[in-house]
Amino acid sequence: MGRCNLEPSSTSVSNEVIALVDGHSFYVSCHRLFTPSLVGKPVCVLSNGDSAVVARSDEAKQLGVKMGHPAYELRELQRREGLVLISSNYPLYQDIHRRMMSAISEKVVAMSPYSVDEAFCLLTGMQGDWTQIGLEIQRHVMKLVGIPTGVGISRNRTTAKLANWASKQWKRSTGSVVAVMDRARLNGMLHHAPVEEVWGVGRKYAEHLQGYGITTAKQLASADLKFIRRRHGVTLERTARELNWEYCLGHEDSVSEPKQTMACTRTFPDKLTDPSSISRYICSFASNLGRKLRRDRLLCADLKVFLRPARGCLMTPQGKSATIRLLLPTNDTRDLIRASTAALEQCLYEGGTWIGAGAIVLRTVREDFFVPDLFAPQANPRSNDLMRAIDRINTLSGAGTIRFAGEHKSLGDMLRRNYPSRRFTTSWNDLPEAD
Repeated sequence: MGRCNLEPSSTSVSNEVIALVDGHSFYVSCHRLFTPSLVGKPVCVLSNGDSAVVARSDEAKQLGVKMGHPAYELRELQRREGLVLISSNYPLYQDIHRRMMSAISEKVVAMSPYSVDEAFCLLTGMQGDWTQIGLEIQRHVMKLVGIPTGVGISRNRTTAKLANWASKQWKRSTGSVVAVMDRARLNGMLHHAPVEEVWGVGRKYAEHLQGYGITTAKQLASADLKFIRRRHGVTLERTARELNWEYCLGHEDSVSEPKQTMACTRTFPDKLTDPSSISRYICSFASNLGRKLRRDRLLCADLKVFLRPARGCLMTPQGKSATIRLLLPTNDTRDLIRASTAALEQCLYEGGTWIGAGAIVLRTVREDFFVPDLFAPQANPRSNDLMRAIDRINTLSGAGTIRFAGEHKSLGDMLRRNYPSRRFTTSWNDLPEAD
């Protein structure tokens, strides 16, 4: 048992058994683990800077709170209904994600994490009732990690994800576990599922399909495949085939291409005019981008820095930006800090007042495909060893343990956090206390 790629054996009717396991209101559940008083209360987790809702408990949904709901519009619900708002706590979520994936892997043949709160699992060859197997996975995760989960089981990824949707839709009657392993139950689920709930059918696809009269998953499964391919390409055709229990979408279809761009941006807690304060932000952004580039085995070729002016400031009515093309693509934090600082100097001017900034990698190069220019400067031969050592220490001892002098201690400290919570599992200073 463990992690591996889940590959289709063919594109014919599938004989595989695939499960999708996901955490219920994952961010909210992480907070409830260490603050039991939140159980049963309406809770919302806010995005970076406390600007909008990114996760809701069932109780908050019943109050009409939507995903992306602006935080400032929730003050009346806070006062009248006791709605609890919490600032994002990504170190906590990442650590609980790691524990949850480890627990799931102990109960399945193979596992492929899909997102912070979801994993596709291979169950082929396991013996027993599929619903009972799903309930056992659910109980195991609850016992070891404490996160409530939903489990959808079917013959491929698309119908497993749809079964997981059904487990949430009819949570009370299903116990959040739905196994769709016979044709009659598959047809019933497809008949009730709106087409926009099908994995891979986004809002724009759904609007186009609804224009053709395709409003349910069943209608998509019964559609003319040649028409679907001609209008929307091979990916949507594969999705339609999967609704008929073919196995067309494997691990390679759910893993995205290497990122061509990546960004790190923040709104400042207060308006800034001091160049040195802004420089600390930019250095921190460059360091964060370097860590992400090394994680994905990418190199930065073009780097852009921008500044966003404070509203109503007459001296800075427009944003400023500058782009640096690196002679030698790199993921060395030192080189990225030098490049971003040089770009910042082109943006700043005396008397400017700024409320936000960011650094953006405009173009990446894959590390294993990069061929250096014969006439370009040579890379530092010990660069990779140094960056790996820094990343390893910061992973084991906490972000910001080793950092460059120009940086802030932590990007998290640079956010507006009106409703902070403790890093219960990743910081010695934030360990839970028992009276």
